[in-house]
Amino acid sequence: MRPLPIFTLTLAMLLWSSSFIALKHVLDVWSFGQVLFMRMGVASGCWLLCYRQLGKFSYRKGDWRWLALMGALEPCLYFLLEVNALRYTSAGQAGMVCALLPLMVALVAFVLLKERVSRRQLLGFAIAIFGIALLGLGGGADEFAPNALLGNSLEMGAMLCAATYSVVFKKLSSRYGVMTLTALQAFVGTLFFAPFAFSAPGQVPGAGRIWR
Repeated sequence: MRPLPIFTLTLAMLLWSSSFIALKHVLDVWSFGQVLFMRMGVASGCWLLCYRQLGKFSYRKGDWRWLALMGALEPCLYFLLEVNALRYTSAGQAGMVCALLPLMVALVAFVLLKERVSRRQLLGFAIAIFGIALLGLGGGADEFAPNALLGNSLEMGAMLCAATYSVVFKKLSSRYGVMTLTALQAFVGTLFFAPFAFSAPGQVPGAGRIWR
């Protein structure tokens, strides 16, 4: 097993997990639309600095469906579900739901790419679903998770989007550069979340107390 992929994936997971805490905090200051628009806008600005590499995009006939699905899943639907999930559940519980992602990727890959799914993976998926239900029903409402079941369900929907996106991205990465596909997501996200940027700031229970 090669160490570089493992290291990069571990680093990506550390960055991803820390974003839940940061996002929970900033939602106490700005609306989810403002946060996501700024996030996508900053990413788009960074990618514009690499415009020469992005200009090598060579479209293949019929790929618009896969490209549109990729952009719709992530960042659009994924971030809509995840940000609103954090309105109702805690960052810790949302992070626990993310443990479903590898199993969901395996199931989606089975449906779209016909990759084999083992019985052990199916058993793990069933156990994870049962655990998330217990997490939402047994945790009780508090200032950080006023409706954990709803929040965890929304986060689970976000993970389904992320899993499907991972499979679609894998398919497209054999035809297009990774930088080009990632930049396209940032541009699509900026346009999609621009109308939401004018919404009023929403209070997320307990968000500001994370840092105090």
